[in-house]
Amino acid sequence: MKTEEDLWEIVQKKLDQKYPPAEQEEEQAGTDESDAIMDMRIKEGIKLLLEEKRKAGMPVAGYDMATKKAYVEYADGRKEYVTNI
Repeated sequence: MKTEEDLWEIVQKKLDQKYPPAEQEEEQAGTDESDAIMDMRIKEGIKLLLEEKRKAGMPVAGYDMATKKAYVEYADGRKEYVTNI
């Protein structure tokens, strides 16, 4: 079974393919363009991690905007809403 660390490695490789590190280094720190690239990497990384967790059969945390409640979604599609935090 894959671990969280394994999944992060997969996500990092996919992000590096889409946004090569050489391009990142060319950007100057603090510019709007480098900030935009960082934002894209973060959003894409979260999306990829959730996809990889689902593929691995791991539960995924989410938030239901309609009910304004947090939940855990399991590999079988079942959602358990969090009642105690």
